[in-house]
Amino acid sequence: MKILIVDDNNMERLFLSTALKSLRYDIFEAANGNEALSIIDSQNINIVISDWMMPEMDGIELCQKIREKKDSGGYVYVIMVTSRSEEEDLMRGFEAGVDAYLQKPITIKLLNVQVKVGIRIINLEQQLNYEKQKVSRFAHEMETLANQRAEQLIHSDRMATLGVMAAGIAHEINNPATFINGNIQTFEKFWNIIKERLSAQKISDNDISKEGNRKTTQSKIEDQKLAFIIEEMPSLIDGIRSGTGRIQRILNGLKSYARQDSPEFIKYDIHRIIDDALLLCNNSLKYNITITKNFMKNIPSVRCDPQQIEQVFVNIFNNAADAMDKISKGHINIITTHSLRNDIKSLIDKPDNFDQNDNPEYINQINALDNNNQIIVIIEDSGPGLSKEALRNIWNPFFTTKPVGKGTGLGMSISHGIIKSHGGSITAENRTKGGARFIIRLPIYEVD
Repeated sequence: MKILIVDDNNMERLFLSTALKSLRYDIFEAANGNEALSIIDSQNINIVISDWMMPEMDGIELCQKIREKKDSGGYVYVIMVTSRSEEEDLMRGFEAGVDAYLQKPITIKLLNVQVKVGIRIINLEQQLNYEKQKVSRFAHEMETLANQRAEQLIHSDRMATLGVMAAGIAHEINNPATFINGNIQTFEKFWNIIKERLSAQKISDNDISKEGNRKTTQSKIEDQKLAFIIEEMPSLIDGIRSGTGRIQRILNGLKSYARQDSPEFIKYDIHRIIDDALLLCNNSLKYNITITKNFMKNIPSVRCDPQQIEQVFVNIFNNAADAMDKISKGHINIITTHSLRNDIKSLIDKPDNFDQNDNPEYINQINALDNNNQIIVIIEDSGPGLSKEALRNIWNPFFTTKPVGKGTGLGMSISHGIIKSHGGSITAENRTKGGARFIIRLPIYEVD
């Protein structure tokens, strides 16, 4: 605690300084008000003990100047030393900012008590400032969080609107796609007739040529073109049919994904859901990511709402694509199984730096993998993996590791809720060899 003694009387300063030093305080001295102000500026003084009557600047004026400074370093407790006792004088001192008085002659016992009172008030003031700063920081954090949540809700609303628009656009595009697909079937029938006529014409021309009539060079070129058309046309027809079929599958997937009907739990093929989700995510996966499917043959159907489960896979695939965005050759491995075969068990190893508190469902999830009433989907990626913070908070609403505006933090929370509502479970962990792993369990379809 730094104490400044201000008095133009050397003996008075010496008395106070000696008494306070014996109490182990850090003491500074000034012979007048100007020296005092200079020391206050440089030393962050806590308590000032000043004589009232001094030349050039008395104690009252010094106190006023101290209060005018409003020192950001903290409150300065001012004790005025005086022999005055009139109420009017004392009130003038209080109005100037004096905190306490020491009446002459001063006793060391009273001096110590007054200093301790000052220290207590200063400590309380410091604690108050600390709490005010905490409240201010908290208010700022809450304001920032509120703004982020508002942006996320706006983004979510945009996505919901986009879903409705996507469903409408998909319907509109599907009409000409259906028209093209129907016409190509008709064209294929017509082409078979045309091809027969062209082939018959070619045979007839060859017969004429055998009778001795030479074909011109131009006729030979036309024959070559005709042969090329006859050979290539079937593959062109197949390409158009395949393209329109792909357009329709994508559009049907968009309409299903954007559908906002109540969940309908039906018997469904989990592999079809995964393939539909991969098709929807194709644009984000096709450039630098290879997909490996280790699908179990004849896997039982699941009891689910296909659109909701598809949304879960879309969220996981898109997050994996984002995580591997900077990787030149990324990889996603998808495994499906019904019983926990030995080759699958080898995949379900404990993650690096395993801490059950980071993933409280891990042990229960592993113990339940042998449940024959459920199918298991394991999705692994070769990205950087999940941080401890992400593992702890991945299922919390609005938690995201993406920059502001890049993600709402709702995808995995919604996915967790969907899987739970299906009577299953979803867990996240890091692979021992690097990358993230998601393990999803869903109940198989059983006839009631």
